[in-house]
Amino acid sequence: MTEPGTEIFRFIDRGVDYTFRFHADGRATIIDNATNRRVMPKELRGATLEFFARKNIQIIKRKLRGDRGAAG
Repeated sequence: MTEPGTEIFRFIDRGVDYTFRFHADGRATIIDNATNRRVMPKELRGATLEFFARKNIQIIKRKLRGDRGAAG
């Protein structure tokens, strides 16, 4: 079960399959779906790092604007 306020995204690209969970308290959990291993943000490279950074920035901007429920 997912905790309230958690946003979940799946990223699949060039042999990488990760699930990103952005928690309401600012934490992020990244899981490698092929191995079920937790991945630390510092391990991300290239497109996965860019995806993580962009999503994190989008979520922070939404929180600062106060419209958490809006898609975007």
